Amino acid sequence: GEEFPWYPKPLEILNEDSVAVVNDKSCLLFLSGYADTEWEEKAKELLTECATQYCEKRKASMNTSNPLPELAVLYEGPESDDIVDTVRSFSGLPDRSPLVVILDIPEGKKYILPEGEELTKERMQKLIDDYHAEKLPMVDLR
Repeated sequence: GEEFPWYPKPLEILNEDSVAVVNDKSCLLFLSGYADTEWEEKAKELLTECATQYCEKRKASMNTSNPLPELAVLYEGPESDDIVDTVRSFSGLPDRSPLVVILDIPEGKKYILPEGEELTKERMQKLIDDYHAEKLPMVDLR
């Protein structure tokens, strides 16, 4: 009960407890392909700050005429293997790693960060900003 009440965190590990979010909301997924602590730490390093900032901006926008939509940010961790395989298969995601994708199952759309792009905090922030400015060329899930 240490973190009660259990509000969603800005950054979550993709596991059995969090996978339902993928079906219900827009998500940024960081799929490393490796269930080890080195990649888990890399994901946290890249995503914590921009996910936290987005949550704060969204919360501040809730009482405005143009609130920011929800975006869950999840990363692959040690207990994600089967879930990641299912998400990749269902969404038609390539089997490459690392893979950063914006997945919007409710809208039936996805955006895959092009292979070879440098993974930096700034790039992750720009990805989030571009998504909500509707600047990303989203494609159908399949």
